Order: sequence, then C-alpha cells, then structure tokens
Amino acid sequence: GRRLWFNRGASYAARGTIEQKTGAKKGEQPLEVELDVPEMKNYHDARNDGEPDTESLLSGKSASDKDRPESSGALVGSENSPNADASGFPASIKYIVGNEFCERFCYYGMRAVLILYMTCPMALGESTAIMINHGFIALCYLTPLMGGALSDGYLGKYNTIFYLSIVYACGSTVLAYSSSNSTPKEAIKLPGLLIGLLLIAVGTGGIKPCVSSFGGDQFSGADRALQIQTFFAVFYFAINAGSVLSILITPLLRDYGCPSCGGENCSFALAFGLPAALMIISIIVLTLGRRRVGYNEVPPSNEPLFSRLFKVRFAKGTPALARNSAASDHESGNTDTKAGRYDEVPDTPSSAQIGGGDVKEGEAIVDGGRDSLEGEGMEDSGWYAKACRQYGREEAEEVRQVLSVLWVMAPFPLFWALFDQQSSTWVIQANQMNGKLGSVEVLPDQMQMFNALLILIFLPLFDRGVYPFFRRMGYPIKPLTRMLGGMLLASLAFVMAGFLQVKINSCSGDDKCVHMLWQVPQYAVITAGEILFSVTGLEFAYSQAPRSMKALMQSSWLLTVALGNILVVAFEAITSALNVDMALGFFINAGLMIVAMIWFRSQAGAYAYVGEGARDA
Repeated sequence: GRRLWFNRGASYAARGTIEQKTGAKKGEQPLEVELDVPEMKNYHDARNDGEPDTESLLSGKSASDKDRPESSGALVGSENSPNADASGFPASIKYIVGNEFCERFCYYGMRAVLILYMTCPMALGESTAIMINHGFIALCYLTPLMGGALSDGYLGKYNTIFYLSIVYACGSTVLAYSSSNSTPKEAIKLPGLLIGLLLIAVGTGGIKPCVSSFGGDQFSGADRALQIQTFFAVFYFAINAGSVLSILITPLLRDYGCPSCGGENCSFALAFGLPAALMIISIIVLTLGRRRVGYNEVPPSNEPLFSRLFKVRFAKGTPALARNSAASDHESGNTDTKAGRYDEVPDTPSSAQIGGGDVKEGEAIVDGGRDSLEGEGMEDSGWYAKACRQYGREEAEEVRQVLSVLWVMAPFPLFWALFDQQSSTWVIQANQMNGKLGSVEVLPDQMQMFNALLILIFLPLFDRGVYPFFRRMGYPIKPLTRMLGGMLLASLAFVMAGFLQVKINSCSGDDKCVHMLWQVPQYAVITAGEILFSVTGLEFAYSQAPRSMKALMQSSWLLTVALGNILVVAFEAITSALNVDMALGFFINAGLMIVAMIWFRSQAGAYAYVGEGARDA
C-alpha cells in the first residue's frame, strides 16, 4: 500500500484509536483520521531523520519488523513474482546458493595450494609462509566490516556482492598470472602474490556478510524461521561442496604444473587459474538470478552503521526530537508540547541483558526489551536510558541487542585460531608423513578435503539424527550449548594432533614412518566441532541481529575469524622465536581453547535469546 508520512510536529495518541493531526498552519482545519488498532507499543521509527513511520504505527509493528520481507523489500530485476520453486524455497535461492558454491570453490581451491606455493617455488621459510597465510585469512575476515557497512548503509546487498566480486576476480587473475613459470620471481612473483592476495581479501571479505543475509532476505511468511534454518544448512552444504571439489582438484593441477613441488618449470598457473574462472562464473550466476527471477532487495539505510551504533551507545540523553517537535508545534499552534517526546524511558538494562548477570540461557526476550516503562523521574544515568531519551526506544533496543551478541562473541576467536590451522600447520604436518596408498599417492594439501567431505556427511547426521535424538530424550541442545561443545571438540582435535606429531618426531632421519591417513581422526573431530560451532554460530548471528543490522552482525561474526588468525600470527612469531616444537605448540593451542571455553560458558549462561533465536536445537 501507499506510505503516508506525518510531519515532525504531529501528535499521536494510543487509546484503541490513533488520531493524527497534521502540522497545519493557524486558521486551517487539521486533518483527523481515526483507525482501530489493537495496541501501539512502539513510539519511534529508527530512521536517520527521526521521522515517525505511519505504517509502523498503524500496524503495531516496530520499525525493524516493518522492514521484514513480508512487508518490505522490492523485487528487483525480473517482473516475475518471487514464487517458490519445487523445493519450497523462493526461486532466487538457487542462484544465491550457486553463486556461493562457485565463490567458495575459488577461495578454498586457491587457499589449499597457497602454503606450498610459498614454501616450494617461492622458497619462503615455513614460519614466514604460515604468517603470510594467516595474515591473508585475517584480512579476508576483517574486510567484511567494510562490506557490511557498504551493504547496509549505502549500496545494498546485491550491488555490494556484484562490485566486490569483480575485485575478487581481478585478484584471482593476478595471482594465477604471477604464479606461471614464465614470470621471474624477483620481478612479478612476490608482488603478484601480495597484490593478488590483497584484492582477493577485499573481494571475498566484502561479500562474505552479504551473501548469507541476502539469502535470508528472500524468505517471508509464517514459516520463515524454519525455512531460514533449513536455508543456512543448505547454504553451508554448498560452501563445503565447493570446498570438497576444489581441494580435490586444485592440488592435482598443482602437482601437474609443479611435480614434486619444485623445479625450474614449476607453475601454479593452472591451480590458481581454475579458481579464478569459477569466480567469474559466480558473477554470471548472480546476474542471471536478477534477470530471470529477481531478488527481494531490502534498501540500504544511507547511514554509516558504525556511526549509528556509536552515536546511540554514547548518547548524551538530550531529547532532540522533543525539542524539534515542540518548535514545530509552536509554529503550527499546537500547544500539546508533550506529544512526540520520549518522557517515558525504560531503566538501563541489567548486566544480564548485555552479556552478564543472572538471566539463564534460553530465557527469551521476544520483543527485545522490557514490557513496562518507568516514569520520567527515574534516574537516567545509564547509556540505555539516555539513548531512549535521545533516539527513541526502538533504536536503543537495536543497539542493545547488537552489544549483547558482541559480548557473547568475545571468546570466539580462540576457536578460529585452532580451526584455520588446517590450511597451515596441519598441511606442514602432513608433508612430513607418508601419503602412498599402493600406486596412488595422497598429496599433503589434499588432506584438507576430509574436513569438507565430512561436513557433507555430518550435516544431515546432526540435523536429522543427533539433535532430534536429544529432543526426544528431553534434553534439547540450545544454540550456545552446541557452540560450547564445538569448542571442546576443537581442543580435543589439537590434543590428537599433538600426539601424532610426537610420533612423527620419533621417526629416524628423513624416514616418513607415519602414514598421512592418521590425520583423518583429528579431521573428523574438528569437523564435528565445526558443525556444532560454525553452522550454529552463523544462524545465531543472523537471527539475533536487528533487521537493519543483519549484514553488520554477519561482519562481526566474521571479524572473530580475523581475530583468531591474528592470534595465530602472533603465536607463530613467539613460538618461532623461542624455537618451540610443533607438538608442544599443538598442546598449547588445546590448553588455550579450554581457557576460552570457561570464559564462554559464563557468557552463554547469562545470554537471553531474542525472537527467532529462542528455539531449542
């Protein structure tokens, strides 16, 4: 329907009806409208200019609820309606999932051979290669902050994905060209490596928070929460399907172009070139979706989200809207200066509502705040009360919600510090092992394939077997409890890797007396931990984020990955300087994970879920 806008000086009353008076000049008859509404709970629409949104007031929904797909978001591209396909999903989902499959093939295929590219033809030291590898991964997960800000604040999700995918494809092409045996190392190889990795990091990081939340935006209807849960499982399946194929294929191309990982004619051009081609295909798939079926695109807010977050969190409490309203009322002859003011604001939230206190895990706050409002005479020294007074309850609630989730996420980097070593220390460990299986030889960089392959097996096993079993037994596993279990399994996997390294170190000379397949158990354990931690965390970050900050919250989730890899760089620098054995390094990592678990347990026990996130496993 059409959207009506009230002037800033308009007054509102909620007594089962809404009487709207326009800011008419003196002597003019004001327009009066009476509409039956059951209840009006929200007094403020979280907009840049502070204008109240009539549609929100008349529907009884909050500003963030108003922007949900069932009531907003434009179908852009095709003139066809976004009908569901045979799977029950919107028709646009298959293009989004296909785009993600190709992009993940590019990323994981390139990353699978990166560590050996730096240590073999480029002849960089192991410690240097590990630090560059994890520095690159950290940058990949730092740039989502930029992508989330561009998406939610300025360009929208589709445009952000499209433009940054072009940057991504350019970086992949530069890396592929510079790795050819026809390019001299001194002139092109090292600059090509660094420039290529920088462009890839900007591209892949920038689109990371957008694709998953863009997929979630396509859903609407009463069963939206269940469909989104299924979508994230399918989405994660596509990620790992692309990962399995890329980690299987690109090492073969690497071995074909660079036999035995060395020599004058060593070329990684094919191994890096195929991922670059898949990245170009991902752009084509994305644009085809817009042309053929269209996407439900939520418009950007045209405001820097970080600016909004900080300005609300550090509000001074000045009721600016009330002053503007009073001035407008004076000009229009309306003396009801109290109208439009936020004289009634809730108490500052307890520590439990921002990550600490006595609220137990699983207690849901469906509306995201207190039901009752305290009077104006309350002490408003806390930031939340000041934010309500200055920006309105709706906007203050959204920021409080974001801060609560960020507080819970604080220990997450320790998990990623362990998990992402599959592409570095675990590959180096595999390179010290025997990979021969009869006439076939397993390549050390192919061992990462077991993680992605086991994901495809474990996902339906957990979703259809483990979680329903515990529900039937009367012990439903809540999301943060699942994530705690994932952290425990990651620690166990590194204990196993430590004992395996002790056995490798006992081999005499250059003899590779331990078979590479002995790494499979530790891959199985950390993959189960990934199911519990990462899949759950992706859905948790989306469901607990305010509607207007979905991409920003996905960026924050990905930021924990960046911080984890920065920890690996720092840890590697320290252990290399102290000449710490790899086995001892694995054990230290496992111990640090236990410390993070204890910290996270205190956070999870105090967190109160919001809305859709209040479900059990």
